[in-house]
Amino acid sequence: EAQLAAYVDAIEHPTQATRDAKGETDEDRSDDGERTPNAPNANNGSPASAMFEALTAELQARDEERGRVLRVEAQRRASDETKQREADQLLRKRLKRLEHAKTRRKRRAERKRLVAELAKSGTATVVQSTREHASGAEAVGLEKGVTTEANVAMPEPNEAFRSALDWSARAAQALQEVRARQLELKDGFATLAVAESRRQEALAAGNVVGEGKMREAVAQQLVLAAAGLDAIGEK
Repeated sequence: EAQLAAYVDAIEHPTQATRDAKGETDEDRSDDGERTPNAPNANNGSPASAMFEALTAELQARDEERGRVLRVEAQRRASDETKQREADQLLRKRLKRLEHAKTRRKRRAERKRLVAELAKSGTATVVQSTREHASGAEAVGLEKGVTTEANVAMPEPNEAFRSALDWSARAAQALQEVRARQLELKDGFATLAVAESRRQEALAAGNVVGEGKMREAVAQQLVLAAAGLDAIGEK
């Protein structure tokens, strides 16, 4: 701080700082003024300029240090804000889960209460199964026109229905197989088309010898694949 104050004083009074640096007294200064009142002092600005440069460098260094401190502080604040937002989000989610759990517990308790009230009043016996416990409407005391579950007969499937179910399952499986084979045929067609185009390019360049057998084999494969696709389309 003392050095900085000296720098500031040197800038405000450059002539005084220069003479102090030279070690001159007040008498020497007056003599110099009497001897050469109008002579320019060549060294008058050099110490002040040096001090000014030193002071500027010091201030810049202080500004850089202050800037680093401010950057670190800004990063710390941004990190704290991010952590706070994340903590707030977690807290809201936790409160929401607790609220849902509380609502579910209330609904469960309400259902249990209703079941207990129905059991006390005897209404629950109407909605329970009577297949094994009652043989007729008299045991339950149902109204006229109401039939118990034990008296309701379900029809057994006949042989034709079973056969139709088996045929439906086989047809679904066959359809899946047909679709899989159709995909294989499409992939094969693409492979053959690529091979044929490459063969044509090589043939045009004169790099293929004895291509007759390969061309016949490719033609046979194409014919067989086309026949298979026609059969699938007819089905």
